[in-house]
Amino acid sequence: MRRLEAAFSENFDDFRYEVRGIRDAQDRVVALVDMIGRIKPSGAEVSQRLGFVVSGFRDGTFREVRAFPSWHEALEAVGLRE
Repeated sequence: MRRLEAAFSENFDDFRYEVRGIRDAQDRVVALVDMIGRIKPSGAEVSQRLGFVVSGFRDGTFREVRAFPSWHEALEAVGLRE
């Protein structure tokens, strides 16, 4: 996750994730987020909705994060609906 964020930060100003929702999926968690930033150097703002499925929780950490290009796909991957 740190490497992914670093890659985006190099190409975008004001790069951030805004969490819009979190859903419990038994042993996994689905995070519904907007990834937002301004393209360097044009300053054009971009926003992309992403879904993250986080799993493998143990001792306050997690083992795996899977990213999906839409909230629908992330929810579907764990058997949930919007």
